[in-house]
Amino acid sequence: MTRDYLVGALTQLETQLKTATDANTQAGNQVQAINGAIQCVKQLIQVEDVNAAGGSAPAHGITGPGVERILMDAYRKERIINQDISGELRATATTGDTTLVTVKKAAYTLFIQRIIAYFTTSAAVNWSFESATGAVIANIPASPGVDTRWEFDFGAKGKSVDVGQNFVLNVSATGSAGHIEWEGYQRLTAAVDPAST
Repeated sequence: MTRDYLVGALTQLETQLKTATDANTQAGNQVQAINGAIQCVKQLIQVEDVNAAGGSAPAHGITGPGVERILMDAYRKERIINQDISGELRATATTGDTTLVTVKKAAYTLFIQRIIAYFTTSAAVNWSFESATGAVIANIPASPGVDTRWEFDFGAKGKSVDVGQNFVLNVSATGSAGHIEWEGYQRLTAAVDPAST
């Protein structure tokens, strides 16, 4: 469903509402139904605008109590359409390098939407979220502080990990501890032999 189609549908509904209201020939229930449809189409347009903006901020100055829900829906939509890879890890002071997500096959790419890390123990240790080949997605510097929360938001579309590569936590040394959560999805991004999928 494209934004242009939705804008066209919205224009038609608004015209129907004006005609019904001006002519005063429609029952009150029909006017309410048209108003409900208009609100629904406006929300769909907002979702399209958010997706077009990368899901990181409302487009065209859209604000209000429903925008956060629409943004969350945009994030969730990607994880529903594709394969959800979201997860969490309780990192102890002895946790070393750890594979957080294993890619399905070499032709798939992982997309990380959000990473949240909360530290219960802080040490002079660097935590880096990377592809298995070392391409950095996000980095938390050494000595992040006890009871600190670090959040990295890459929008609904997410930040891609190199194609065919796992998503890993690379620690410079053991010592820090805390809780890590990530949201994301994986999808087929490279050409493959249909017999191998």
